[in-house]
Formats: sequence, C-alpha cells, structure tokens
Amino acid sequence: MSKSRLCRYSGTLKVGSAAVLALSAAGAPQVLAQSLEEVVVTASKMGASSVQDLANIVTVLGNDELENRGAFEFTDFAGSVPGLQFQDLGPGDKEFIIRGVNSSGPSTVGFYFDEAVITGSNAQDGGGRNPDIKLIDIERIEVLNGPQGTQYGANSMSGLIRYTPAKPNFDGFSGEVAADFSDTREGSDNQVYSGVLNVPLIDNVLAARAVAWRVDNSGWIDQSRAIGGPYEDVNDEETNGGRLMLRYTPDDRLSIDLSYLRQETTAGGSSRYTPKGVTSFGSADAGFPPITASSHFENTDITRSPWDDEMELFSLTASYRFDSGLLTATANQFNRDIHFNFDSSPILFFFGVPLPGITSQPQGRDIFSGEIRFASTLDGPLQFLVGAFMQREDTDFAVHVVSVNDNGLADPFIPGPDNNALGPEGGTTFFGRYVNGDLEQNALFGEISYDINNDFELTVGARYFDSTLESTEGTFHDFGSAAALGPFSNKDDEDKVTGKISLSYRPSDALNIYGTVSQGFRVGGLNQADISFTENVPASYGADELINYELGVKSRFAGGRLSLQGAIYQIVWEDMQVQTLDVQSGIPFITNAGESEINGLEFNMNATVTSALELQLGLTLVDAELTEDQPFVDEGEDRGFSGDSIPNIPDVQGFAALTYTTALSMGELKLRGDVTYRGDADTRFDTASEFNRELDAYALVNLRASLTLSNDLELTLYGKNVTDERAEFDAIASVQDPLAVVGSRPRTLGIAIRKSF
Repeated sequence: MSKSRLCRYSGTLKVGSAAVLALSAAGAPQVLAQSLEEVVVTASKMGASSVQDLANIVTVLGNDELENRGAFEFTDFAGSVPGLQFQDLGPGDKEFIIRGVNSSGPSTVGFYFDEAVITGSNAQDGGGRNPDIKLIDIERIEVLNGPQGTQYGANSMSGLIRYTPAKPNFDGFSGEVAADFSDTREGSDNQVYSGVLNVPLIDNVLAARAVAWRVDNSGWIDQSRAIGGPYEDVNDEETNGGRLMLRYTPDDRLSIDLSYLRQETTAGGSSRYTPKGVTSFGSADAGFPPITASSHFENTDITRSPWDDEMELFSLTASYRFDSGLLTATANQFNRDIHFNFDSSPILFFFGVPLPGITSQPQGRDIFSGEIRFASTLDGPLQFLVGAFMQREDTDFAVHVVSVNDNGLADPFIPGPDNNALGPEGGTTFFGRYVNGDLEQNALFGEISYDINNDFELTVGARYFDSTLESTEGTFHDFGSAAALGPFSNKDDEDKVTGKISLSYRPSDALNIYGTVSQGFRVGGLNQADISFTENVPASYGADELINYELGVKSRFAGGRLSLQGAIYQIVWEDMQVQTLDVQSGIPFITNAGESEINGLEFNMNATVTSALELQLGLTLVDAELTEDQPFVDEGEDRGFSGDSIPNIPDVQGFAALTYTTALSMGELKLRGDVTYRGDADTRFDTASEFNRELDAYALVNLRASLTLSNDLELTLYGKNVTDERAEFDAIASVQDPLAVVGSRPRTLGIAIRKSF
C-alpha cells in the first residue's frame, strides 16, 4: 500500500510541475512585475545558501512576510508551511511536528533562537513544550524539513525551526512603534504593543538594538462550575517581553554579538473546553455530579488552572572571517520556569476519593549550549564544515496534588503526616513527588560538499554524539501514608553516529533535482522509578531513530517570477517513543512502539502573476502508519497495531494566499487573503477507542488591508478566522481525564498602526 501511495505522490508532483510549466508559458506574453527575490537560508551551517541550492525542502519567512500576515506567534504562520503540523494545548505548550513524526517524549523537531537551543521537552506529564517567543522584530523564520541530525543533533530528527532576530546595524538611528487593537467573538478586546530602537554607538564598530512587547489576549472559554465561580473568558493571556542586543565589529573580519531576551507569560486558565452536549466527569459523593456542556466553549473543570511561564536567554556569538572560511563560536544559556496547574478531581474520584483537588507542577529547565565550527569558502569544487557541540541541561520537576480553596485555586503544599488530606485530621496535601534530571551531550560533526562537474554536486555528512541522562526522584508525600520515599536514582547512556548523503543535479541556475538519504535520532529517557503504584512502569525507554529517503525538485521560471519546491519522501521510523498509561496507578509513562512508515509529498509555489498580484500555494500529503505492533506493556491503554495511523496527523494539508498591491496618491495599498486547510485526523492509534476523538477537517480564512503612507505610517484593518470556524487542534481523553479539546480562536477583527522612523 505504501509503495502505491508513494507512486501516487510522485504522480501528483509531476502533474504539479507540469501545471507550473504551463502557467509560466501562458504568462510569458504578459507584462509581469520584477522577479521574486532570491531567498537565502542562514540555518545551513555550511554558510548562507540560496533555497534553490539546498537538497531539502526549506521554507523561509522574512520580516516583511511576517508583518504582511500580522504574525505575532507560531500559530499565525505554521499552517502555511508544507510538512509542518502542531498540537496546541495553550500558550507555551505547543508540540511541533514535521513530516508526520509525532510522538511523546522529547521534541522530534529542533527549535533554535538564533544559535541557542530552546527545544521543548514533554518527557514528564506536565507542560514544558516549545516556548512561545513572540514574533517581534524577527528577521526571518526558517523551517527545514527532514532530518538535520548532521548539523543540529538528536532533536532535529524530523526537521528544524529557527527564529533569527534582527541584528543591530550601522545604517543610522532608526526604529518603529506599533499598536494592535482587536476584538474576539465570544471573548473581548485584545491589545498588542511593541517598539524597536536601533542605535549606532560607534560608527561601523558598535551598535545596539532594543525591542519590547506587550500582548494582552482575551479568553473566550467560560468555566461554569468551578469552585467560587462561574468565571468568564478564563483562558486570557498576558505576555511581556524584551530583547537587547549589541554588535561589535572592530574590523572587516571579526563580529561579536551579545544579546539578552526575557519573556513572561501568564494565562488565567486552561485552553481546554468540553464539546457542547458532552457529559463530563463528576462525583455525587463529592457534591459535584456529572455536568453536560451547554455551550460551545465551556470548561467543566471543578478547579481553575492558571499558567505561569518565565524564560530568559543569554547569548554570545563571535565569528571571524579567514580567507579560507568562517570560524564561528557561540555560547548560550536558556532558562525557563513554568508553573502548570490542572484539575485532578477526576483522578481523585477515580481512586474513590470524594474530594476535589488540583495538581500544581512547578518545573524548570536550564540549558547551556555551546558550539565552535568552521565553514570553508575555498576556491574550487570542494567545501567542508567541521564543528564540535556541547549541551548541559538541568531539569527540576515536581507534582503537588492539593486541596482547593474558595476561589478554585490550589491550597498550600505542605508535605508530611500532620497535613495529610487523607488522614483523620485532614489537611491540604494529597500527594507530592519530584524528578530532577541532568542531561549531558557532546558531539562532533562535519560535512563535505564536492562539485563533481558543472552539473552534479555530492554532499556527505556525519555526526557522532554521546549522551548521558541521570535522574533523582522520590516522593515528598506518598498517597495515603504521607510518607517520604527516596531518593532513587536512574541513569541512561547513548552514543550514536548519524549521517546523510545527497546528490544534486543542476543543469542550470533555475533547476535543481536532488536525492537525499538522511538519518534522524532521538535519545532515550527515564520513567519514574521505585515510587508507589509504579511496579509495572519500565525504568527507562530506548532511543528511536529514522531514515529518510527523499527525491525533490526546485525550479525558477519566467525570469524568476515563479518558483517552486516539491519533494516525495519515505521515512522508516524504528522504536518510536509513545506515551501510554499504567492502568493500576494511572501514571503515564513512555515506551517504544515498534516501527512505522511515513510516505509523503510536499509542494509549494510562489508566483508574481502580474505587476500587482502575487500568489502562494502549498500542499502536504502524508500517509503515516505503524508497520509493527506496539509491544504489550501491562495492559497500557491505546496499544497500537500494524496498519494503525499515527495520531494527530492529517492526510492532507494546504495553504493559499493572494496579495494585491497598488500605488495610490497617498501611498501604497496592499490587500491580502489567505486560507489554511487541514484534513481530519484521529487522536488515538485505536480509532474505535472510547477515548479517541476524530478531529474534523477545517479551513481558516484571514483577510488584511494595509495602507502605507509616504511618511512611513502604516494602517491595517484585518480579520482572522473570518468565517468563525470552530477548528479543533487537539483533544485529550483517558480513563482519568474527561474529553476536552483545544481549538482555534473565534473570529477576531482588528486594526493595527505602525510607524517607522
């Protein structure tokens, strides 16, 4: 079946290419605008390269494109990137998925802010996924599809996302201020303020750039039965952030960048809601009988679930240009602290405890990453890259299950028998545990690129790394007995060599046909050890790896006015890491689930149709399924079998955008409309499971009209999700967790003002 699907994808790619050729021929007699600008990729460590020259699918969104879309955060652009999907549980808790490689545990997609590793992790049962850094003064976003393990290491097993901030420049004193005001249906008003200031301090030697932002987004989900409620619009968000950068260039060869970023986000409540007509959990003995959701955006939790997220990033990068190449050294420290809360009443009810409770999870990650590399710029057919990388990560994770106060929030966590909520004297604490981890990674990597002749280029790369993960864990307050257990220790070591090889055929500057074979790898990890009720939970889970076979084409036609990228690929993924649930304890854990195969097609096109009209199209087709049964592990729920589809991966995803630009007497008018389509998907391997949710297909439509005046003042009217689609991004349900979904923001209409100087 998979070979047949791959052949159909190949046929689709051929048809698409033929259609583009026909379009370019048909358009030849017309008077068209200037050619599309050449798109340059900086995420390739071999040096800045044209998208046209790379042997993989790459999407680059520059600052102008982000502003044209009104993109403030990841979800504002993700649907337009071929091959990119996501799961969204709210601000600061998103999982990135590229090419259908989706599972629990550490991220399968590498995430970088400039040179810094900020990749999210959800190895435990709390939040802590990829950070939501707001897209203010971002020079470019680059998405590289397919394994990037040669240059970027273990977490880039399916691809890479990199945010590159705008750097200080020496062109002069400049900046901008912007304000955005909007209103969300079912919610209320939203506001975004931002400012940028660029200041040359010493001509051509030292410059500074400062950026600040504030985001106030209203919620649209109501809590009908929470203690102390009801509460309206609980999932509101407030984010404050800023960034300061210095650039020092004492001569033409040396450049040093120093930067600091800080962002704080608070959310008033959960982004999850119970679908209308669905009956949620309850306990008559606890005074909270089951309740049926009576509206579309109703959260039926008994407790409130605020979210606090603080992050800061220190970065130092130096580069020196030799005649033979560029030497780069970088050191980065990323710190993130999250306080995640959720209603644990259904878990307590499951264990026969007729009391409401809330689980509070304070968690922190400190990641130091450093790298030194040399990328050659030799005369002749040979170029090379060589480098060394290190990463040190410390994590602290705690679970506090406590009683609830009169405002629906957590009571104090005070462990010990004198404060046992299940003891004869009562108290505020049901349970408490901790897991502290240390990760150490070291790697050596290199690539060689060789021009065989004028038409063919061969690239070979490899990366060796070793990884050590240690954890210390225990209980502050055991369930029932209130005893302290532990500490217990666990350890896992991994080492691996990954590689890639690609061959490109370039008969002209306008055509690149390539084939790539590349490997992706993700280290294993540790589950909870020696804690009550976890006798059936394995102490650790193994590494998973994949191999990617890819055939692609990149072309530019009609004098550069039309460009396309397309690829078909097959991924064989072994020992994939998945989360399951121990039925006895109700504790989630990670195990390895056999083998899967993913076949897909990715295609995108940019065309300057006329002097005023620009068209963008994107298409993703994916067939992702298990090819081996998931191993049996103590009746873990949702066991997958050969032929089951990988959860949360739609078969079809598409994007289309049309932009019309014209000159007026007062300035320039730009009209834009875009639509993002995502096909349906299931949330479980077993689609017949009572806990499976079929996520329906959806289309989100956005419209914008911008007027830029001659004095660099820009006025914009816009609508996001103008059809008010109730798209479902993700759903959660288990024996202890009643069905809840996370979806799109309702229709939002607004006005934006931007002034540059």
